[in-house]
Amino acid sequence: MKKILLQLCSISLLMSLSFISQAVSVKINSPANGAVIQSDNTVVTGIASAVGTPGQNQGIDLVLVLDDSGSLGTTDPTRERFNAVQQLMTSFGPNADVHVGLIFFRSSASVAVSLQQVNTARPAINGAINNNQTPGGGTAIDSGIQLASNELASKGRANASKAILVFTDGGNNSGYEPVKQAAAAAFSQSQAVSFIGLFPSNGTNPSDLATLQQAAQAGGGKFYRATDPVHLAPLFRAAKIVSIDNVRITNVTTGRASASVNLTAGNFTGNVDLVVGQNVLQAVATDTGGAQATDSITVTVQPICPDDTNPVCPCPNPSNPSCPAVPVKKTSQVIMGGFDPMLIDFAQREMSYKIMAVVREGSAPIRSVSVKKNEEAFNALSNKMNLEGQLNNGDKVYSLSLVMDREYAFAHKGEPLANLFGSRVGEYNITVVDESQEVHSFPDLNIGNHPHVMIHALTQVQPYTTKGIRRFRPQVLMAGLDPMLLDYGDDSFKMRAIVRSGRTGIQNVTLRNNGSSFKIAMNREGDIGNGDIMYSSEYTFPRGAFPAGSLRDLFGDGDLASEFIVEVIDAAQNKHAYPALEICGGRGCPEYKP
Repeated sequence: MKKILLQLCSISLLMSLSFISQAVSVKINSPANGAVIQSDNTVVTGIASAVGTPGQNQGIDLVLVLDDSGSLGTTDPTRERFNAVQQLMTSFGPNADVHVGLIFFRSSASVAVSLQQVNTARPAINGAINNNQTPGGGTAIDSGIQLASNELASKGRANASKAILVFTDGGNNSGYEPVKQAAAAAFSQSQAVSFIGLFPSNGTNPSDLATLQQAAQAGGGKFYRATDPVHLAPLFRAAKIVSIDNVRITNVTTGRASASVNLTAGNFTGNVDLVVGQNVLQAVATDTGGAQATDSITVTVQPICPDDTNPVCPCPNPSNPSCPAVPVKKTSQVIMGGFDPMLIDFAQREMSYKIMAVVREGSAPIRSVSVKKNEEAFNALSNKMNLEGQLNNGDKVYSLSLVMDREYAFAHKGEPLANLFGSRVGEYNITVVDESQEVHSFPDLNIGNHPHVMIHALTQVQPYTTKGIRRFRPQVLMAGLDPMLLDYGDDSFKMRAIVRSGRTGIQNVTLRNNGSSFKIAMNREGDIGNGDIMYSSEYTFPRGAFPAGSLRDLFGDGDLASEFIVEVIDAAQNKHAYPALEICGGRGCPEYKP
């Protein structure tokens, strides 16, 4: 009898698969066909899919199903899975025709964010993540898939390609078969089910791997394996859950293709250069089997300034008080982070210091700025930083006063601590959350959907005038990039540093790589309001040169090939290199009082 039931299940599955047609389709969503553009470039975004009914793949409906079981406290202590989800959400292009929902599962599953348009889903998902920092319970993968399938069936759009992306680090509570059955049932409703499994190279149960591979096959999707949590972010972004291999975007008029096209869950984004007049823009999508589809639009570039070039003019009538005149990124961002002082005089029993941050407001006011250790749960109130004032350009300066443990200081006396900010266990992030639940953490350089938007005015507070301790040696107090959120259309950023002089004048400030001869001089901009000096250097690059994603370990000496330091040298050849927090022993680093 059992054998007959299994045969009937197999026949039922094959019959359901036969009704699911697969054909590649592609559609450019933005800019609109016939649009008039007043710029020398544009971001092209659209949808490509090979899942669903041919001719009806108009958009992507995606439900993320995240394991939140207790084992993740050990397998993913720094919560890389959440960083992966946030990177995925920012990699969707502007005007993306994507709807996203979020489900968590432990011993049972629950909807954290119902299926909705990606621009509203993103802050909701950020909020759900911030409220779901402590894993626990079991692993009900099948329940998560079933709930996601129900969400797509009840709230999904009729003509959209429907996909479920499941993340887990273990086996299912109720055995292997329910996972495969849940995936097959979802696929019978034209919902493709893919899996990302976090399984280390050693100690993984082979049955868990086999189950997810078989479930992905039954669900018409793919299985991706990460052996380390740091590999999760690129897997989330690269998952070919709608069976599209690549998309090529070309300005047919000029013959020039986009330098880089980001493809995320069927949503593609790339930047192309334009010329005055008509431009024919073409997108060619290729599925995993080699089949192709093409879509084209025509846009017209009209210069609006007297010199007949194509500058971006933010407002046709800047004298109109109702016209927004301040360009900002949509999301608030932590531009720089560091310490004050950077040189702690242990010899004089000086143990107090501040963690410092320069934060730039986005389209919504800043709600909180906080600092946390990577393996600690996010809590904006636990280590909340205080607003000290603002710089001339409107950036805000935040700080958190701390007292260093004497045993810790003694153990690290004379040892520069150069890797306190980053993604690794034991390192720290500075996180800003704004009133729209948009989130950014320093030192994360994020490349994704971060266009400029126009607002009427920034929030105004008192000027930053706090004077810190001067040493005989100079100090690089803070460093970072401006902006830390790069859009697909951006082609430059500035490296910034705030430097405090010592007894003698500053000779030079440089950004350099410890592992090579790379070295860039940074130029003095001026006093920031308290006697400290802002230095910067601009770096330009071809649009699209940076693929979507994040660079999270920018400064330090943990990886000589990819991390950088900012070094200051004064006229007496005294030095300090950011991000090294130094605990000075012996003769110490006494305060200099001119």
